[in-house]
Amino acid sequence: MPDGKKIVGAVVDIDSIRSIQFPDFATFSAQLAPAVESLRQANKVKFFSCLTQSTIDEMGPKYD
Repeated sequence: MPDGKKIVGAVVDIDSIRSIQFPDFATFSAQLAPAVESLRQANKVKFFSCLTQSTIDEMGPKYD
């Protein structure tokens, strides 16, 4: 951390690749925001599906 404090814990990272084809840049540009939001929603579902109670318990969260 910027203040020098060390934090120990698990990090969950979900990478995504979306294969798309657009006929031209104007179409790509027009569809970019909805395509990104769709991918974000899919990542959100995938992330929260990893958070079963046993997974949370295994990560050993500490609430201060």
